[in-house]
Amino acid sequence: MQGDFNEGALFPRRALGQRNAEPYSNRWARLIVGWLIKFPALNASESKGRSASAVGKAFISAFRGFIQNRISCAEHRFKIGGYRFKQHESSQSHFPFSLPLSGYKSEMPTRTVFRLIHGILPALLMLDGITAEAAVNVQKVVYHGWNEAFVISNGKAEAVVVPEIGRIMQFRFAGEEDGPFWENRSLDGRAPNPQSSEWINFGGDKTWPAPQAAWAKMTGRGWPPPQAFDSMPVRAVMTNQDLILISKVDPHYGIQTERRISLSPVNAQMKIETIYHKVEGAPVRVSIWVITQLRDPDRMFIPVPLGSIFASGYNKQSDFLPANLARNGDLLACTRGAKDSTKIGSDAGRLVWSNKKYILEISAPREAQGEFPDSGSSAEIYTNPDPNKYVEFELLGPPRQ
Repeated sequence: MQGDFNEGALFPRRALGQRNAEPYSNRWARLIVGWLIKFPALNASESKGRSASAVGKAFISAFRGFIQNRISCAEHRFKIGGYRFKQHESSQSHFPFSLPLSGYKSEMPTRTVFRLIHGILPALLMLDGITAEAAVNVQKVVYHGWNEAFVISNGKAEAVVVPEIGRIMQFRFAGEEDGPFWENRSLDGRAPNPQSSEWINFGGDKTWPAPQAAWAKMTGRGWPPPQAFDSMPVRAVMTNQDLILISKVDPHYGIQTERRISLSPVNAQMKIETIYHKVEGAPVRVSIWVITQLRDPDRMFIPVPLGSIFASGYNKQSDFLPANLARNGDLLACTRGAKDSTKIGSDAGRLVWSNKKYILEISAPREAQGEFPDSGSSAEIYTNPDPNKYVEFELLGPPRQ
């Protein structure tokens, strides 16, 4: 499966223009692709007489078909660039991020894509999902106590972005209140605190620098995460139909993050580009790490790539393994346990989350070259114990200096 995502095959690179008068920056970007599908649960008459194992096997069979069909369709859905590194140098020591950013295009686009589809699972194998082009609009709203939030909508799906806490907090079908992202509602309206010795866990989608093992050396503390990446407000800029989040320069890493959020005008699809700009300070070796916190799933999957470097298809990263971890051919399946925190890594390029309403796939084509963090992991699943019932899908690229 891994070969299906090699650059130059389904996802050819494209030449993008450079931004003029860009005096100094080191730029990293990580491409992540996700699909979200919605389907109704089986009703009593449909499920009658079917054992749990039979339903599970049917689900896995249909899901495997969905994955294979998604591969065959992918070329027509995305323009994907891969993971690249670019350096600009001049005598100036700062990166003046002047606004607006009209005309700016990164050579290394990072697209986190979530696509939503209505329909029952067997019908999804066509995965057509094409509708008439609709207008995308961005509206400022009050969201769960935060006064400076934004909703990006195309009439079919919408993303909720909260610059005050630097996160994409939800992605959902238009008109619905909930989606697959986990939100810590006990922190509604609260401001981040970069001086806190405890992690303020808002939920949603964010980016941190990897590896985590370097945080203590870089920041003087191993936890919570570096300040500008996690616990400072970001600046929001609207350009065309996109919303751009620009962080402060982290005082320890000298990196400024840029995240571009957009919706497709055709499909229920969201893209998030994540770019690291090295603005000041000495060179640093770091990789982009994107963390998406999701609600308690019924099941999670890792499609194991052909020729995986891990004999079991995964890399154990915690004392305990996820609940109900099992391998069925080229699929690993697991659930969240209530008692223990767990984490596994993989050299896969995709992770899949599901509950009774949705299937969510997030993927990032794995680079053929490079030493990945965490013993070679490019995709990881973390499960959190009760009372905060969430999981994390984490996607990483190889370090760049």
